[in-house]
Amino acid sequence: MKTLALVAHPRISDSRLHRSWANALENTNTVTVRKLYHLYPYWKIDGTAEQALLQNHDRIILQFPFYLYGCPPLLKMWLDETLTFRWAYGPSGEALKGKQLLLAVSTGGPADSFQAGGYHNFTVEELLTPFHQIANLVGASYLKPYVFHRARTVTDQEIAESATSFVRYALDPNVPVQPVRGPGRR
Repeated sequence: MKTLALVAHPRISDSRLHRSWANALENTNTVTVRKLYHLYPYWKIDGTAEQALLQNHDRIILQFPFYLYGCPPLLKMWLDETLTFRWAYGPSGEALKGKQLLLAVSTGGPADSFQAGGYHNFTVEELLTPFHQIANLVGASYLKPYVFHRARTVTDQEIAESATSFVRYALDPNVPVQPVRGPGRR
């Protein structure tokens, strides 16, 4: 299965976690990794080129920090410019039908803050519902997101463990993934 990872971190050089995940994917030599903020520093997305890449891959990974209950703005723009009407959805828009969509996200808060009655009132999966609906709209299978909590306080060991766990899951989403970080607060 050909896998494309779209890494959308505005300051990936400052993110030990996302940089580690991206590097681990690149080291597999089986995943095409595209760092959107490096590719499009002036925010001029080449939708046609991105569409061609999507068509040549079976699994699409969107990797990003979960900011204010959504993705970073360049990824949103990428979605708008790439997943176009009559190409990705609508009349004759079936280019992504049958593909897989996997999200790999980090949060700053602990897992237990993402639940009914918790600080954020909803689970991460509930807050990611718009991405699930995008997958539905374009006819792709939505895979269970890979979520890493408390990214602001991550240790080097936890980064290494999460990179290994993430790559294993990215290459085979049927593999059960144990969270590297527990649900509690530190």
